[in-house]
Amino acid sequence: MDKLLALARQIRTPRYDVGYSAFILFALRFGVRPFMWEGANRVDIVHVFAPWQEERCQEACTVDGVCCCLAPAVAGAAALIPVSVGTPLNQCRHVVAAALMDADFAAEGSGIVPFYNRLGAAVLGTVMDGDCGIDTMCMMLRRPQTCGARMDMRRALHDYLMERIREPWMQDIMQACQEISAEELAAYRSCGESGPGHALAAPASGGADTRESQSQLGESSRGKVTEELLEALAWSTGVKDRGLLVRLAADLSEVLCDEQLRKHALAKLEGPRKATAEAKHVLVLPHLLRSRMQVAKWYHGHLRSCGWKEGERVPWGARREFMGRLTWASRGPVTAKAQQLGRWLRTFLVRSSERRAPHRRATPQSNLWSQRQRGEGGGRPTKCDWLRQELFEWWAGVRFAVDW
Repeated sequence: MDKLLALARQIRTPRYDVGYSAFILFALRFGVRPFMWEGANRVDIVHVFAPWQEERCQEACTVDGVCCCLAPAVAGAAALIPVSVGTPLNQCRHVVAAALMDADFAAEGSGIVPFYNRLGAAVLGTVMDGDCGIDTMCMMLRRPQTCGARMDMRRALHDYLMERIREPWMQDIMQACQEISAEELAAYRSCGESGPGHALAAPASGGADTRESQSQLGESSRGKVTEELLEALAWSTGVKDRGLLVRLAADLSEVLCDEQLRKHALAKLEGPRKATAEAKHVLVLPHLLRSRMQVAKWYHGHLRSCGWKEGERVPWGARREFMGRLTWASRGPVTAKAQQLGRWLRTFLVRSSERRAPHRRATPQSNLWSQRQRGEGGGRPTKCDWLRQELFEWWAGVRFAVDW
């Protein structure tokens, strides 16, 4: 369940890449039949992942989706190449649209445009900021390719998944799309957490019947406001006002309420937060790398004691609580100091991961911060020699082309 909740939040996040699972939700939400090109194969994803919904998803889309892989080009910009044996589907990093044409083309070349022209399709570009899949969906529904339209599409897919996240048929679709594993789904259902439902209970059209059934589902999914739920919300948000907590609990869906109860129960089992006594009354010297990394290490331990995991958002009030224990040697607004603390934490995590990773070359053992000295030749050693050489050759080519 946690993975599906994270998937729903990722779908709603702007400029976050989406996969086949989002296109399946798109087909079920709007009752359309999208096709995706995988190289020279035109795949009916509804037939593959949700064959019981074929009768509901009959409306044809204006364009098809094309899965693309990226490869370095001579001119410097990334080149789009179709899916093939050398570039399998799991290396897909971009999605474009393709309009079928009733004509035969004898296009020459090895690029993605000539490749699909020979198959009778014209390639149409999409944005390359992470919204390429959502932009393709907007083109399938003849909607404008604007940021607002893409945000509306993301909200619609997020709401559709959240309202049916407990349905067995939705979980089966997500398992078929490899968003969750078969072992995780079996373990979840063995606990008796699967809710009632059937594949035919999923409305696919966007008419009044759909909105009415969705509103009824939303009303029925809201459970009773209990003291345990209020306590969990107070722990999660830090809000003390009971009226606000009751209002928040009434607006949350049953799935989100259960998530908060589960996290609160897990926090109780782990015990109270351990106070980081070593971070109290610490003098922060922002101009020293040793001081920055030491503060970042303490901050990382403080967040872990609050139940935080890498990749998640910082718990509410955790940063402010930690900054109250620090004494800064430099002056400046609190907002700037909080941003610096976040940057130091990211640097600390990167350095920690590099230490855990296997060494790519023989390097001397790291010294203490106070014993660090610049070696002969100076500068930081390169980590990716071939990329550095490619960038230099690209820059030299651009310079020669403009007669600089």
